[in-house]
Amino acid sequence: MKSTIGTILFSAILLIMTGCSSVETNVEMKQLPNAELGDEYIDKLTKIMGELIEEVGIESVSDNQEEETPLISYDVIDDELSNPILEVEDKKWEQDQQDIEKHTQLWQLFANIVPSKERNMVTGFYVFTDGAGNTLGAVEPRYENPEEWLLSLDIAEMDNTKELIGTIIHEFGHLLFLNQAQVPYSEDLEDEQELETLKTNCVHYFTSYGCSAPKSYINQFYQRYWLGIIEEWESLDVQTNEEDLDHFFTNHENEFLTDYAATDPSEDIAETWTYFILSYQPEVETMADEKISFFYEFPELVELRATLLSNLYKVISTENSFKN
Repeated sequence: MKSTIGTILFSAILLIMTGCSSVETNVEMKQLPNAELGDEYIDKLTKIMGELIEEVGIESVSDNQEEETPLISYDVIDDELSNPILEVEDKKWEQDQQDIEKHTQLWQLFANIVPSKERNMVTGFYVFTDGAGNTLGAVEPRYENPEEWLLSLDIAEMDNTKELIGTIIHEFGHLLFLNQAQVPYSEDLEDEQELETLKTNCVHYFTSYGCSAPKSYINQFYQRYWLGIIEEWESLDVQTNEEDLDHFFTNHENEFLTDYAATDPSEDIAETWTYFILSYQPEVETMADEKISFFYEFPELVELRATLLSNLYKVISTENSFKN
């Protein structure tokens, strides 16, 4: 359940609990190693929101899924939404299309959590809907310029706070692991023949956009966790056949954090990234646990985790605070 707590009251409670000023607390937290700093913010966030990882952005097909409808698109210029374009003309969607405040809130949630230097490739923002409880968000490169990306979020999910936050972290994972520095793209992503040639010549993990760089996060993840199961995965229609996905996931249940992670390596790393950000480092008992620990091998990602959690804490403690 969502509830609003006055910032002043929350700060007062925090002072009583810690017995020190907020300035002193902030100084002490900044002195912590990045992994511990991230955990401290998880502690604080959990007190407000409950467990963060309960219902993170796992896309599933519900019986009530509506057709996905693009409502309005924007250019992102200097962190502001500009040049709105209505994507569909239908009175059914007028109210959602005209709710500029909600569109801005969705974009600002993403922008306030993800540091600007980590999202400067996002130059377009789409608001869409397929009804509550279905697809929450997506990212994709612009085909005319693969260095630029589009972010889409579902306006129907505004009240699904935990799921929306999980989706933002998940989709940011795609941006982080599939951007052109990690996966040098084909010049023309729509040229199927060129992509097929790239795939044939690729000795690393081949994504939907091209061959991953040898030291890219996703190639290292793929080489470590997918080489032994890729032939089985390729023999099935995991991405479009629900029975095949269930079969593959059941055969490797200890290797994946969610069934959606078994869809392909790109979704696996994005789902695992979401758990890395929003939960503590686990004791390694399964390969799924080991996948979370994979990210702790990269100091820059551990630092980024602390930054994302710090930003998330600022958002919910100064604008909208939540509790179970």
